[in-house]
Amino acid sequence: MNVAVEPTLYPVCLRWRGREYLVLWVPGVEGAIGQGALDHLLCDGPRQIAVFDPKTVRQSTVAHRIAWDESHHVDLDEVDTRLTHLDGREVLRQDCRMFLHAWNMLDDIAATVRGSTLDISDAMKRDAALQDIYDMVFHASLGMGDDDPDLVKPGLCWDQDDETALARGLRKLIEAGMTAAHFSHQVP
Repeated sequence: MNVAVEPTLYPVCLRWRGREYLVLWVPGVEGAIGQGALDHLLCDGPRQIAVFDPKTVRQSTVAHRIAWDESHHVDLDEVDTRLTHLDGREVLRQDCRMFLHAWNMLDDIAATVRGSTLDISDAMKRDAALQDIYDMVFHASLGMGDDDPDLVKPGLCWDQDDETALARGLRKLIEAGMTAAHFSHQVP
């Protein structure tokens, strides 16, 4: 007899255009089919991302599944601000972590509202220049190397091509993912 186990939910405070949304991230389950196989956000219907009130979510029907000690914050407004000021600046690990978290969250939003067949990030990763930038951001965010913990590599600076590719890619993901998503507010 197989008993379905409800997945753990991870709270994410998502900020975009000055508004904050408390959403719950659901990790994909290996071997599952359909939406359950993908990392996604908890939904309240087709393309309806459930948004919870921070003051009442602990009384909701899913509260027992929430891993509060692993909450995350993804600030798309701050990502956009940092993207406008990269050219010529040293590559900082904190920027790379922020960009990677945003990229991955937007990929999960795309999977939530569109499904895996319309995964924007996958199509973007086929762009060789953007794939190189993603790889650099990914490796830099992990802290590989023995250098300064804040700098990815001494003397490594964002050049115009890197900045343009990263800004174009992330802004495309932000706009496509966030405009396709519909946020529905939950009642406990």
